[in-house]
Amino acid sequence: MMPLSFKTHMVSSENLRQPTVKRRSIAASFSRVTLAFLLLSAVGIGSLDLQAQAQEAGGPRDGTVDPVLAVVNGVPVRRSEVLDATKDLSPEFKQLPLEMVYPVLIDRMIDIRLLAAKGRETGLENDKEVKQKVYEKTQEIMQEVYLNRYVSQKITESGLRDRYNRYVSDNSAREVAYVYHILVGNEALAKDLIKKLEAGANFTELAQQHSLGPDRVKGGNLGFVGKGDMTPEFVTAVLNIKAGQLAKVPVKSEFGWHVVKVTDRKTLPAPSFEEMRDRLVKEWSGELIAGHVKDLRSQANIERFDYKEGRLDK
Repeated sequence: MMPLSFKTHMVSSENLRQPTVKRRSIAASFSRVTLAFLLLSAVGIGSLDLQAQAQEAGGPRDGTVDPVLAVVNGVPVRRSEVLDATKDLSPEFKQLPLEMVYPVLIDRMIDIRLLAAKGRETGLENDKEVKQKVYEKTQEIMQEVYLNRYVSQKITESGLRDRYNRYVSDNSAREVAYVYHILVGNEALAKDLIKKLEAGANFTELAQQHSLGPDRVKGGNLGFVGKGDMTPEFVTAVLNIKAGQLAKVPVKSEFGWHVVKVTDRKTLPAPSFEEMRDRLVKEWSGELIAGHVKDLRSQANIERFDYKEGRLDK
């Protein structure tokens, strides 16, 4: 049995999704005030307050040392709460050093303590809306904890090794090609662009002008592409193009017609077990959960009703 973390519910942070940039440039570009504003958008009050209440009630969940980082009117804020708060940050902010994010997070935890205390003073613990939200969060948390424990009991180190060995036996080496493409909606335009490129036109400029793909801003740069990265027909086509060559004919896929150029090719060795671990755990977890939910459904008495009419409880 091995400890896992299967997060089934995440606080929304769509407003925090920025283009991925290097850690150093992020740190340099955000002031303390700007960082605080964005972090507060990413970390929901509700989720943090529930975590805070859990800590107040029982201390650290696993019995390990959990030092106090602040005390607000006699109520402690523990390190585990701050660490939990970082889980709901967007990837761009997760890559920042904890030392940089910590001052903002601890300030936020202090604010939550103060606001929650005022809410209790006004009797909000018995408020209908609060009770409903607590019920909804409790359902989500119970689901998450149950799945964590269920999966943790099933996944073993030896099982992961077996899955890795099976993967390597089927994927001993992986051929990849460095690809640039221009995605257009019809074959005629694709052929016309190929003629222009053969006559000396600049690929990056044509991609930025004509491509329908989101990578047009990068001149159609897809990076290294291999089996499993994109649709099979596209990958098959690009792996048949030599390095330094432009495809003579457009490549058809479910998305449209691609003008393709390959600049490099290489064979990648099979990834190591450690490199594959997270993927193996995720795939096995998904299989276990899907199977378990299927079993639960088969054993349950489930009734469904029309969305518009439903059923009125007496």
